[in-house]
Amino acid sequence: MQSGKKIAIILVFVLFFIQTITNAQETYWVFLKDKAGASFLPHEYFDIKAIERRVNSGIPIIDSSDFPINQVYLKTIQSVADSVIFASRWLNAIGIEANSTQISYIQKLNFIKNIKKINCEAILCTHIYDTTLTISEKSLLNKQTSHLEANFFSRNNYNGKGIRIAVFDGGFPGVNQIPVFEHIIQNKKILATYDFARNRENVFQNNPHGTAVLSCIAGKSGNTNLGLAPEAEFLLARTEINREPKQEEIYWLAALEWADKHGVQIVSSSLGYTYHRYIPEEMDGETSIVAKAAQMAASKGILIVNSMGNDGNNEWKVLSTPADADSIISVGAVDPKTLYHSNFSSFGPTADFRLKPNVVANGKVIAAGQKGLKTFTGTSFSTPLISGFAACVWQMHPEYTNMQVIEEIQKSASLYPYYDYAHGYGIPKASYFFSDPKNLPQKSFTVKKTKNSIIITFEKNCSEKRISTDYLYFHFADEKNRVQEYSVIEMDDIDNYEINYKEYNRNWTIRIFCRGNVKEFKISEL
Repeated sequence: MQSGKKIAIILVFVLFFIQTITNAQETYWVFLKDKAGASFLPHEYFDIKAIERRVNSGIPIIDSSDFPINQVYLKTIQSVADSVIFASRWLNAIGIEANSTQISYIQKLNFIKNIKKINCEAILCTHIYDTTLTISEKSLLNKQTSHLEANFFSRNNYNGKGIRIAVFDGGFPGVNQIPVFEHIIQNKKILATYDFARNRENVFQNNPHGTAVLSCIAGKSGNTNLGLAPEAEFLLARTEINREPKQEEIYWLAALEWADKHGVQIVSSSLGYTYHRYIPEEMDGETSIVAKAAQMAASKGILIVNSMGNDGNNEWKVLSTPADADSIISVGAVDPKTLYHSNFSSFGPTADFRLKPNVVANGKVIAAGQKGLKTFTGTSFSTPLISGFAACVWQMHPEYTNMQVIEEIQKSASLYPYYDYAHGYGIPKASYFFSDPKNLPQKSFTVKKTKNSIIITFEKNCSEKRISTDYLYFHFADEKNRVQEYSVIEMDDIDNYEINYKEYNRNWTIRIFCRGNVKEFKISEL
């Protein structure tokens, strides 16, 4: 009899466990059919800078994507779900936590369009964090801005002043206290902050990654700038938290809508979303919620600058989302000594063969820790360097739209118009914005055509203008200009290099870049 009671108790616990598993909380996007009855007053909702951005970009001030969620729909969902994380105006969707029973009920509501389960992780794009700072590494401090030719901006008083930048990260401890940011605090350049993981304004704690990233835009060490935009205005958003990975995409979108409301012009995001929900083939700019959000932001005149990710050495290998989004700047990393692709930096292209990265910058930097300057490595830090560069360009040309800023930054880069899927168009150069574009580099190599190959001979006394590094770059591009194969060859000890094209499609094009010069040939015409 006693044995029977034990079996019954065990069965009760087993049934309870099964019910718990099947009814466990999960995270979902609930998409709504319409915004029936919604009203919107843009001048009351938006910061004046958000209005100005739309006007300057030729974007309507009143757009249905900015209308609020239908409040009846929202309250109905709130009454059923365990919790509502965020209601997105842009997507007309509600991020919730709910169990399977609750989801079954919500699916039957007549205003529901569809429901998608969220199951992904955000990755802070830091490859290595080194607490030591050797004497030799201190030279990095100048290289991280000099490779971008930051002196052209600084001596002409372009420092990001008047440009509003949002930084999305895992926390900003010490930003309100350490000397590197003293000028920002004293001049009240941090206009708004929000921790989307904890629903509070205090972001000056948690993961120090954001502190290091911000310093690569606006930090100062004595009279030396760590980034290019020390006079910009800032919105700081905490969107990443280790214990709640399934909600981080929601936080990122929430931060983006918040930043738009507060008049942001540039968003610097050193985050990526890859494993568990997505596969590399879905890095197409259309699949992930954050990629869709980034494209929505771009359509509203916002410039998104996002890390490519640090998966170049592992099985994933390619870019993370939202770096796959169209109409944004995706940033890779190069070694500060060689200016050649850092082996950890993720590769392009996107799954639909669009060019990524757009540009690159130093992937090893000196940045702010809570107890002084440290060495950091990753596309997390090449990204804010480009964000600061973009701020200077926009300050210099306030008439530009976000798309014009992207185009001109790409044109300024060290390899342009050549490109590949490791370096994009290369490292942006500030001299481009102050130079006569007709002042082109002198001839640096000659090309001799043979039956099956072309032989490149390097000029010994060629111009050194806009050199990226001492390498020969070449690629084979198909009829749609998609790179099918590319190579980079060290040319320090060689005078000639032969490229065999016999086995390639006759309709493809060969492009060659060396020391600021680009030549291209269609294989059928060789």
